[in-house]
Amino acid sequence: MNQPLVSVIIPTYNRGYCVFKSIDSVLNQTYTNTQIILIDDGSTDDTSQKVKLYIPRIEYYYQVNQGQGAARNLGLMYAQGEFIATLDSDDYWHPEFLESHINHMVENDLVLSFSNYSVYNSEFGRMSQIDRMQPFFDADNPDKWCVIDGREFRKLVVPGVIIPSSGVVKHRRVMGIGWDPAAKIADDWILQLDIAIQDNLKMGYTFLKNWEKGHFGDNISIMGSSSIETTWKLYDSIHQDLIRVRFLFEKRFTRSERNYLIKKIINYKIEWIVYAVKVRKWVFKSALEGIWKLSIWAIPYFIYSGLIRIIRLTLFRLLKK
Repeated sequence: MNQPLVSVIIPTYNRGYCVFKSIDSVLNQTYTNTQIILIDDGSTDDTSQKVKLYIPRIEYYYQVNQGQGAARNLGLMYAQGEFIATLDSDDYWHPEFLESHINHMVENDLVLSFSNYSVYNSEFGRMSQIDRMQPFFDADNPDKWCVIDGREFRKLVVPGVIIPSSGVVKHRRVMGIGWDPAAKIADDWILQLDIAIQDNLKMGYTFLKNWEKGHFGDNISIMGSSSIETTWKLYDSIHQDLIRVRFLFEKRFTRSERNYLIKKIINYKIEWIVYAVKVRKWVFKSALEGIWKLSIWAIPYFIYSGLIRIIRLTLFRLLKK
């Protein structure tokens, strides 16, 4: 009777073959006070027929294909819950997922919580393999819930999304305007960055694997007709999203965070050029464009770093005299 309402947003696109498993995992939660909102982002397969079997237990909305960020935002517009959770349509939760998250969040006044996961047909979890989470791992009690402050969370999330969106529950008051519809695939990372930069917040996490990830690293909205085309689109999408993050957080990041992001963009562009050469696809055009774009980032950065080094040495020598 006292359970706060949780709005669960499930964006989907042409996943009629598996979306029902995601829906069932929400309906089978031990935590029952939920509003389930499924956003069909322009599917052309049998998704609508599969989903309509669940109405009125879930809410179903259709939109012209606009990407996952826009789909999640449409779900947020209809959401009435105090807490917001998103579930990708090829992932699913274990029955106790919501209950463990919400109980921990309410008890500790948390604005965000995240948990570990397994990958289909794999015995390996993912979060425990992320280097930046290792200092928080307690081998004596690996499944306990823990609390961190906003500064610690910020350190975790600036290098990249700490956990996929299906493993994160957020309080409505920190959601702002929601996900960035301009992002190709990093809308969840951008939202986590926006939350991390807010002041005086507490987050929680557990290494307990209480949900399952479908196709790790796969984003169906950028799938191509071949593996090379798909990988190329993925490289391009990630690069555009890194530029987008720099644009959004240029004035909100610290100097060290900005420098880290610039290095990340430079390193990623190098990887992109190497990939272009390896697959021999648009080699000269892509490599030349990549080198030109890389120089736009790299040259100013190294000039800036060199000037700072010269100034420091000069000041050191003056002070020494």
